[in-house]
Amino acid sequence: MLTRGQLWTTRAKLAVATITAALLASLTLLLALSVHPAAAQVSLLPKDQIGAQAQPDLAFSSRTPTKVFHVAKTGSDSNPGTSAQPWRTISKAASALQAGQAAYVHTGTYYERVTTTNPGTSSAPIWLMEAPGENAVIKGTGTSTAPFVRINKPYWVVDGFEINAATVRAQAVRFDGAKHAVVKNIDAHHGVGNAAIAFDRAEDAALLSSKVHDYSWTEADGSPKDSHGVLVYRNSKRILVKGNDSWGHTGDDLQCADEDVVASADDPTDITIEGNRYGNTHPGGALRTKTRENAIDIKTCRNITVRANKMFGFRPASTAPNGTALVAHVNADRVLVEKNRFWDNGVAASLGSQQNCCLGSVVFRRNLIFESTTASGGKGGGVRVGPARRFEAYHNTFHKVPAYAIRLGDDGRVDQAVLINNIVAEAGSAVQIHPPNVPDLTSDRNLFWNAPLPSVWQHDRTSIFKDPMFVDDPRANDYYTKPGSPARDVALHEPRYVDAANSTYCHAGPDIGFLESCT
Repeated sequence: MLTRGQLWTTRAKLAVATITAALLASLTLLLALSVHPAAAQVSLLPKDQIGAQAQPDLAFSSRTPTKVFHVAKTGSDSNPGTSAQPWRTISKAASALQAGQAAYVHTGTYYERVTTTNPGTSSAPIWLMEAPGENAVIKGTGTSTAPFVRINKPYWVVDGFEINAATVRAQAVRFDGAKHAVVKNIDAHHGVGNAAIAFDRAEDAALLSSKVHDYSWTEADGSPKDSHGVLVYRNSKRILVKGNDSWGHTGDDLQCADEDVVASADDPTDITIEGNRYGNTHPGGALRTKTRENAIDIKTCRNITVRANKMFGFRPASTAPNGTALVAHVNADRVLVEKNRFWDNGVAASLGSQQNCCLGSVVFRRNLIFESTTASGGKGGGVRVGPARRFEAYHNTFHKVPAYAIRLGDDGRVDQAVLINNIVAEAGSAVQIHPPNVPDLTSDRNLFWNAPLPSVWQHDRTSIFKDPMFVDDPRANDYYTKPGSPARDVALHEPRYVDAANSTYCHAGPDIGFLESCT
């Protein structure tokens, strides 16, 4: 039998053991929270569900012709088309060329509408080319609304040419049900109508390394109407728009939309928009006419990749409020936005719209957003999201955004949101949340500096609140960080947080932010 003293000692030991167990449980929970189990448990989108899943088959375009014909202003269409006896019209070449053949079009202005006639093959395509080192211009005339160049046969390459629409209402180039077609190195400009370049029911087609500018359209009362640089339209699949420079349209630089603007199996699919320049200055710095609405507007398109583009200088318009560079809404889905640079825009990206219905899933990674503006009514924002099914943001850098870096749920519910490894520095606010529209938010290992968070913020248990230490004049030096930056080597680096193209890193680990800074 225990004495009273022994009984008290036993009870004390039990109490201490109970308290110790509770403290250990609490400590275990705190330690678990410190590595943010929510981030470890979050279910991310599989790579085979986001972005373009297939690229166009353009291998045919790298072949060489077996025979070359010639077109010149001094020629005749009754000639054999040789260099000594050239044809006179491009239309003659377009109708006469057979698989494996090409035509060189020599210097001059050609007042024509050209339509392909014969099909090429994968091993023997047909080429229509501006003669090397010369200046062949296709120029608008008359009242016909037929495109200046219509490609409706497979395996064609159109290379070179200035297409001066001269305020005629007609598309410069139309991929009209074309399969396996490439247009490159053209300068299409100053036309009237819904688009300069149109992909309509096209498959495995591309616009490459071209200039597309100053296409306009007006309503009967003279007010501006949508006229796009590039329109990816009805049931087009595996389309590549790459390396182009676009400006000065009364619509968007590029719009992707199905005809009925309703999600269906006929929506444009597997569209890649890569390495283009959308903005209000030439690469050399000279000012040029602004595009009135957006750089890129994605509607009812699925599996879209927007990669490595430059988008800048966008301001509000009556039909495009806020001055937004990139828009995705109206049932768009599976959109990948990566490695782009946004600057001097009213808003970098607006993803989802209550007025224009729904948005599916978007992954936004490795982008740089800096110096958003409130000039001319711009909102000075980074990325706003909602309504949307899923939004994932990884490894982005935001700097000098006066309003917000990320805004979630302001216009509708965002079912799930994930924010990991982002830098937000010098922002009016880092993250704005509009409850109850954001029921499932995972946020971790972001770096915030001079960028206020909501007063009730309960996320980012491993956040860093320090100066990211950008290099001097970061906008001219790509926002690398200096040695000793708190953003270096500390990002979460599970494979699902790092896309395949950025799976390697310098030093001890990956950096927070949109790129790696290597000494």
